[in-house]
Amino acid sequence: MVKYFILLAILLTACDRSQENERAIFNIDLTDLVESTVEPINIDKWSKKVRYVPLETTDSVFIKYIQKVYLHDNKFLIVHSGRISVFDIQGRYLHDIGKKGNGPEEYADLFDLCLHGNDIYVQETPNRIKVYDREGKFMRNLRYPENIRGIYPLPDKDEIFAFIPNLFGNTPSRFYHIQGETVTDSIPNLRLYPKAVFQMMFWHEFFPTQGNRLNGFMELYNDTIYRITPKREIKPYAAVQIGKLQPTETERYGVAPGDIRKNPMEGKKPMIALGECEERIYLYSNYIVNLFFCFDKKTGVSQALEITYPKGYYSLSENARFVPRFLADDNSYLIDWEQPENDNNPVLILVEP
Repeated sequence: MVKYFILLAILLTACDRSQENERAIFNIDLTDLVESTVEPINIDKWSKKVRYVPLETTDSVFIKYIQKVYLHDNKFLIVHSGRISVFDIQGRYLHDIGKKGNGPEEYADLFDLCLHGNDIYVQETPNRIKVYDREGKFMRNLRYPENIRGIYPLPDKDEIFAFIPNLFGNTPSRFYHIQGETVTDSIPNLRLYPKAVFQMMFWHEFFPTQGNRLNGFMELYNDTIYRITPKREIKPYAAVQIGKLQPTETERYGVAPGDIRKNPMEGKKPMIALGECEERIYLYSNYIVNLFFCFDKKTGVSQALEITYPKGYYSLSENARFVPRFLADDNSYLIDWEQPENDNNPVLILVEP
């Protein structure tokens, strides 16, 4: 049965870029918005509800920078400084998930993390994962035969789609379907290129959407949001247009020997699909400061947004802007975080749009 679903997924994805865009359900055109200047809007006027949650920090729990935020069952799971810390909805520290180290129940490094049902997957190397429960108890090790650079959890226990880095342009597989520690099948890359003169690796090329509605992903060099169906089909969902600012695989793999210092990402501003909330798809770019974007599925209208905070609130900088990069598991809140100017505890900002 799994073979049938994978073969169906291959048929759905084995097409060129233009065919993908034609078959996508939505067309999100941000071409004129990504470099636009918009009128700032105060967060209280734009949102239905705003919550500010200062995180409790101590000498043993000090947060310098937040990489990821998960909100599930009224608990925050915060990835920061090589640690995974859990806080309650009021921001009180509860406990850590595992510990960085060389022990049998510790993770050697923290490359990536994802929630898989009641389990927490901590990717410590490109081919090794530590699994913990929601209370931080070590459960098991998973070791994969190949290096992976991204994880998408599937419904069954220890079942995932694993993203494969296409370093030279000629890697045949785009995803592995993995059950436990066994690669049961693969999904091919949409295109293969002559082997590039050198490998260009970005650790983060695969971006799963957040929340429980869109259930999809984007890739750094692909302008399409893909959706993974309950039948494990990969289907084009939305084409995201940003014109010349979209990096392409041709630019990545077509660098000539004399241009090895050329950066194919120079001047590019690829989008990341955050997820869906209130029938709107939210997107942002790590290369665009202060703005994020939303697409209304009902009207087909795209919008660039610059959202400011009330003056002096929680000692936030006047230049601070709300740019949601996280989404609650139940899609209830868009989430960002800020560091107050007085160096007090970092503040999570939860917005119901």
